[in-house]
Amino acid sequence: MSLLRRIEQGQSGSTQQSGGSSPALPSSGGEGQSGGGGDASRLSSLQARRVSAPITSPQAGSYFDLKTRVQNKLLAEIDPSMDVSRTDEVRRTIQSLFEQILTEENIVLSRPERARLFEQIAAEILGLGPLQSLLEDDTITEIMVNGSQEHLHRAEREDPSRTGDV
Repeated sequence: MSLLRRIEQGQSGSTQQSGGSSPALPSSGGEGQSGGGGDASRLSSLQARRVSAPITSPQAGSYFDLKTRVQNKLLAEIDPSMDVSRTDEVRRTIQSLFEQILTEENIVLSRPERARLFEQIAAEILGLGPLQSLLEDDTITEIMVNGSQEHLHRAEREDPSRTGDV
């Protein structure tokens, strides 16, 4: 008996036990030797019942969606006449609006998640987005951006005595 036959028998047996109405496969020793028309119909019925898993990654998408949604609400609620050069004042305003939005939408985040989300949104509004944390790092001496790729040079890695093994 081929592996495909065993799988088909197992699936038809489980659907019959659970009340399904799929046709049973013949259990005689000479199955599939003659009359291939029944095999094709069984195969097509199995393919018709096949269910595919969704091709999405819910965790990555949900965090990005949450960040985008909160950031858009923040931008809608911030006073456009606010002086952006007063970063401490703007940051406090963003922080209070951020907390208010999370409370209104009943979004529960741990403290580190909440802090990370706030820092990313604040960097988008007040700074240079994902590059802001790199600019604030004193060990980074050079940032090169080529499309979506970032190349960093850190101070401790620019040792002239080391060559080729970074």
